[in-house]
Parts: sequence; structure tokens; C-alpha cells
Amino acid sequence: MADTGLSDFEKDALKEVGNIGSSHAATALSQMANRRVDITVPDLKLIPIEDFLDEVGGTDQLVAGVYSKIQGDLSGGMLAVFPMVTALVLVDMLMGRPFGSTETLSEMDSSALVEVGNILTSTFLSATSDFLDLSVFPSPPQLACDMAGSLLQFLVIELGEHADNAILFQTNLSMSPTKVTGHLFLCIDPTSLDTVFTKIKEKVGMI
Repeated sequence: MADTGLSDFEKDALKEVGNIGSSHAATALSQMANRRVDITVPDLKLIPIEDFLDEVGGTDQLVAGVYSKIQGDLSGGMLAVFPMVTALVLVDMLMGRPFGSTETLSEMDSSALVEVGNILTSTFLSATSDFLDLSVFPSPPQLACDMAGSLLQFLVIELGEHADNAILFQTNLSMSPTKVTGHLFLCIDPTSLDTVFTKIKEKVGMI
């Protein structure tokens, strides 16, 4: 699995973005579920977009993905991805059902997953905007439940040739006594990625 690498100051700054975003997302999801939800970002890295499949379990892994196009000072998209078995547990968590109850997604369940993805992407983009002094906002989210390979094809078509790399935020959501793990992929074009890293350098006084 390739890793394009991040310098220490880039990783620290992005981790701070992740911590801010996860804190805001946890508050919003707690209100949605009417019980405490904790979210942590134990890891992040910059990866080539083609390594998406390695991160989510391979081409045939059934996943639930919520995608939002990014508008404003950055160009690209943000994708929240959960393995389908995890997405079903997440629905149980949010709907207050006994774990293992949800086997297929109803329209209401799908709407709940869209809202989770919307909260995650919008809070992380808001944290990015605030922390790096950028104007960035998401388009209305789209839900896709499909094989990971199909989701990657969608990403490639949606982003075209404009995004070579993605910033991956691993996310752990816990609602006692259960924890689920998902991924947030910030897929932006090279110019936007340069903008992020330039803003980080400004933030730490390197330029």
C-alpha cells in the first residue's frame, strides 16, 4: 500500500482539523441519536486515490458511501465510507435498536446514513474552512450502497483526472458499548492540495 507521506507539521495540522471536525460531528450525532456519541480520528494519511480499495477492504467489499462535492476555495469531493455490516450496526446505534436488528436498509435507514455522512463531511469541511481560513462547503450528499470497486469507479468519473491523492481520516464512532470504524476521504485536485499545505505553512509561520 503506497503512502505519499506527510511532513510532521502537515500531519499535525490535519490531525487538528480532524479533531475539531470529529468533536463537532460527535455533538451533532449525539443530538440526532439522543445519546452520547464519541468520535476519534486515530490515524490520517495522504494516499494515492487508487489505494482507496486497499483501505476499505478490496474491490468486492460491500460498502455504504456518502459523497459530497466540494465547492468554494477547494475543488473535489469528500466521501464517508463504512463497510455495509458496519453501516447496519451504525443504523442500529442511531435508531436505538438492539444491535444486529437491521439486516437491510429501509428508506428511513438510508436517510439516517445520509445524515451521518452529511454531518461528518460538513463538520470536517467546516473545520478545514475555519482552521485554514478557507471558504469551503459541501453540495447535498448522495448515498451509494455498492461494491467498493464500483464506488472507486464513481470517484474516478466524478473527479475526472483532477484528483490524484486523497487525505484519509480514519474515524471511530462509539456509542457505549459499541464502536464502529469508517473512513473519510478528502479528494481534492493538486492545486487545492497545494492550497491546503500553503495554508498550513502560514498557520505555523513557515511562510
